[in-house]
Amino acid sequence: MSSKESRAPFTFSPGFAGSWLYLPAGNEKAGAVVVLHGSDGGWSGWAHWQALLLAGQGFIAIAPNYSKGGNLWHAGDIHAVPLDETAAVVERLRHHPRCNGRVGLFGGSRGAEHALLLANLMAQHAGDQNQSAQPHEIYPPDAVAAHAPHDHIVAAFFAEAHRPGANPSESEHYDRPLPAWAWYDSSAGLEPGTPISLSHYKGPLFLSHGEADDVWSADCTRALAHQRAVAGQESATEVYLYPGEGHSLGPIAATLQAQRLKAFFTRCLS
Repeated sequence: MSSKESRAPFTFSPGFAGSWLYLPAGNEKAGAVVVLHGSDGGWSGWAHWQALLLAGQGFIAIAPNYSKGGNLWHAGDIHAVPLDETAAVVERLRHHPRCNGRVGLFGGSRGAEHALLLANLMAQHAGDQNQSAQPHEIYPPDAVAAHAPHDHIVAAFFAEAHRPGANPSESEHYDRPLPAWAWYDSSAGLEPGTPISLSHYKGPLFLSHGEADDVWSADCTRALAHQRAVAGQESATEVYLYPGEGHSLGPIAATLQAQRLKAFFTRCLS
């Protein structure tokens, strides 16, 4: 290596769940983050860009593709997605040789919904493990970050209805609020329109939203923050609202968001 060359801040490794594993440089153990994409799909690049950024900041990261039927040109569907499979990714990552045993979740939009639902379900079933047999041990994530979430469960997303020239009313799924999520083959309690509950998850939570979001109002994040405050979890909740920002953040706000996420995950996963 010449004097002008420098070591890359991260490396790629064959991963699991259909994704690469992004590892910080060196051999030290580190906290890990599962990055969950939204309706843009696992091939769009957003989740992988976030995972690369986290790896460059010293975290292990993976961005599993959980949407169904997508490819490099089209997002997949979010319909009856098995959240228990993401829980298995969390546990597998927790036992990776480079992981220090702490794992967080980070998602935006539908990925934020995914993260919040999964955290609450994992916390609920971790508490139930002494009362009922589970397929494997389940432990809640050590931290959760959710950007631009809804405060209610949203119906399934079918990409075909959103492609250029498509008429949503011609879709076979039009006006049928099918479930987006499942937990061990059941969507009970995960029906569209159900309020997102954080009653079981007591861990650190990072919430953020653009105040000019015209997809899902920032009031959704305010409602989730209020729910945590009523439950006595205000001190374990960080809330950041970005004036003038939409569903996605512009460069300046995104830079600030990255700094805040790094600080949050450093505190919670180190």
